[in-house]
Amino acid sequence: MMIAINEDILNMSLRPQVVHLFLQMIKHSEEGVVVAPQTSLMEWTQCKDKETNISYVNELLDNELITFEGLTDRKKTYKLNNKYYFYK
Repeated sequence: MMIAINEDILNMSLRPQVVHLFLQMIKHSEEGVVVAPQTSLMEWTQCKDKETNISYVNELLDNELITFEGLTDRKKTYKLNNKYYFYK
């Protein structure tokens, strides 16, 4: 699988961990939608601190890279902004 990101992401001055989380969300998405519990997000970032992981997700939300869609079977659902990436 090849993932390409828009260079606008580089101009947002995001932390490397946040960009890594965004790439992991792309990798695990189905048609641009990610359904994942907090534990999966923590595994993807290799971060054991829940508050830090939440701050990564909030940074993605603040920069409109993802949007929160609600809960699915007690798991958070996020929609990825396809303006910033594509993959094959």
